[in-house]
Amino acid sequence: MAKVTVVSDKSGSIIATLQNIKGSANAPSLAPLRLADGQQSHEVDVPDQLAALDVVAKLHSTHLIQVKGGAATLVQRGKS
Repeated sequence: MAKVTVVSDKSGSIIATLQNIKGSANAPSLAPLRLADGQQSHEVDVPDQLAALDVVAKLHSTHLIQVKGGAATLVQRGKS
């Protein structure tokens, strides 16, 4: 499992994904997230088969964020 930061709207649609990538010690750090009204950020576990950069970039079309009891999970669209 990989940890991915996901920005979603109130309906759970994924708007953006951020994933830590190992770089050099001199690499710049990410700026803080600025969320629009109604957006939330969550750190979710993503199965390894979905964690590749080219796949994680497409999660918005295949998955949603579901929040239950304060915990956010990644769910496949149509299987909530």
